[in-house]
Amino acid sequence: MRKIKQTLIKYQPELTGLNLIVCAVLSILLGAGLYRQTKALDNQGTIIQKQDSTIYFQESMMDRDHKADSVANSLLAQLDSINSIK
Repeated sequence: MRKIKQTLIKYQPELTGLNLIVCAVLSILLGAGLYRQTKALDNQGTIIQKQDSTIYFQESMMDRDHKADSVANSLLAQLDSINSIK
């Protein structure tokens, strides 16, 4: 059991304070980018009716697929940039 524990510790990557700070900053930036991206995509709809200060949006399936592709491409680009930093 002790040998297994030593082996696990040996191959476990060390998380120094600087690595933790870098990971935290990158995760915050990734979250902020995703939030901004989804907010921008939410505003891309066609106004079909305005009643009692409520705006209704109508989207086609093609618009939704385009939004999903945009978010996926944005995620992949941000993950690639994170991996290139390492």
